[in-house]
Amino acid sequence: MRLLLLLPLLVGCAQSEQVMLQQTLDEYAKLSSQSDSLVTVLTGEALASAENSAQLLEKLGISQTGLARFEVSEAVNGLGRGCLDMSEVELVDAQGELIIPSRPDRVEFEAGYEQNFLISSLFISEQSC
Repeated sequence: MRLLLLLPLLVGCAQSEQVMLQQTLDEYAKLSSQSDSLVTVLTGEALASAENSAQLLEKLGISQTGLARFEVSEAVNGLGRGCLDMSEVELVDAQGELIIPSRPDRVEFEAGYEQNFLISSLFISEQSC
């Protein structure tokens, strides 16, 4: 009987983690589309990887328009999963030509996060959602 009383509390905690991770990923998508600093949403390996990617894209003259959308389906104990929708994102090269990626518009992702919900790792799969 006591376990049944705790169940709503446990479900509430899981939902809260999912909402918090969703907010962080939404902010990450917004900041990255504006080429802003990501130190408020990323840390560690995820931050280093994002900074390296941004430098490479800048060096190649590639810019992004549109906003990626994360859809968190679960987030528990520092690990979140869901779908990343890239259908509104376009990449443009230095000559203004559209780059058409050979990937599905919606792919799976996995994000590791710390207690403060900073993203510490982010893996984007090629697997469709």
